Amino acid sequence: MPTYVRPGWPDPVLRDRAGIVIDYGSRWNESGPPADTYSIDSHPERFAPLHLVADALIEHLVQTYDVKASRDALHARDFLRHPDLERVTRLTPNHWAAAPLTFGFTTYPGLILHAGLVHDFTYPTCGCDACDETAVGQVELLDLAAPILRRRPVTGEAVQRPDPGLLRLLDTLEHVPVLLLGRRGNVLARNQLLQAVLGRPVEPGTSFIRYMLQDPRAHLAGTYRQLREFAASATDAVGGHVDVLVNNAGIYPATLTEDLPDDELDAMLAVNVRAPHVLVGALAPAMAERGSGAIVNIGSWMARIGSPFAAMYTATKAADEQLTRAWAAEYGPRGVRVNAVAPGATLTPGNEAARSVLDAMTATTPAGKVIAPQDIANGVLFLASDDAAMIHGITLYVDGGITTTRLA
Repeated sequence: MPTYVRPGWPDPVLRDRAGIVIDYGSRWNESGPPADTYSIDSHPERFAPLHLVADALIEHLVQTYDVKASRDALHARDFLRHPDLERVTRLTPNHWAAAPLTFGFTTYPGLILHAGLVHDFTYPTCGCDACDETAVGQVELLDLAAPILRRRPVTGEAVQRPDPGLLRLLDTLEHVPVLLLGRRGNVLARNQLLQAVLGRPVEPGTSFIRYMLQDPRAHLAGTYRQLREFAASATDAVGGHVDVLVNNAGIYPATLTEDLPDDELDAMLAVNVRAPHVLVGALAPAMAERGSGAIVNIGSWMARIGSPFAAMYTATKAADEQLTRAWAAEYGPRGVRVNAVAPGATLTPGNEAARSVLDAMTATTPAGKVIAPQDIANGVLFLASDDAAMIHGITLYVDGGITTTRLA
């Protein structure tokens, strides 16, 4: 396998207005930079080597891995932000578990790297004199990312596979573009927000692309414009249309009402209610225009009961169930089925520490045991499939009977 070698570049001499050579990277002592340096960017040209290095990295990835390089100005739509760009290169892997990488060469000059759907990495993040960044420092950051990029988004070698239930869902819907929004640990996987896009195979061996994200609040609590741009990027990623949308992302701070911080409250409303509303508004009209599509929202068994904690969380899930009914009435006549799955007490690797609590909660249910992520995936699979063609506006409680029965 070819070894990536960072190219060299001439080290220019940069001076301040007085003609004194600027030693970027070590200008300020412990007292920090002067206040006025935060608004000054004396020599942005010092970051020009980032373009040289990015070209070399792209060439290395193309020669080493099974990817296709495409240079098209339209790929600028991949970025969450829209900087001034000189050119754009997208690397699309031919591996089912890999996501594309898009390199944007900014006029600044700098680099913006987009991985999957909603990860933007900028080099430099800030070029002001106060930050005192150097091209070498930024290139080293890119070098540190290179092994991750080669292993995760490009080859898929180190991308953790989703739970078996999710794989079954994706394999069953092999020829249907799906946008699956979820948090690993909530229902379908654990600890991270999972964006999965399943598209019609473009080439043999290509079935779907999935996107790994870190924090629902960082990606679904953004502005309305960012959410709509995300929906547009997702649509573009699967070839122009999404047939199935699963709104699975959620934030669950289990606190008393008086202990819930304001920022957590805002984030919970944004991720649990606002994001599904905006994304359905962005994606459902195209489904309706085609006369087909399915939307599955993820609710919670706790939306049906009064609980002495997590009041706002349960309220957001009740809102999701009401949105499900309203959207079924709004879009159903135009061919788009909208339903919901309400998980019960579900054990995931993310809440393993609470196993004893979950066991106690479910011991007196008809099922007698906790719910597994695959159980939830099976419910989503059913509602998204043609087997549920006559089902509109329901909430399917996959909860082992905890909501409707009491054995003791």
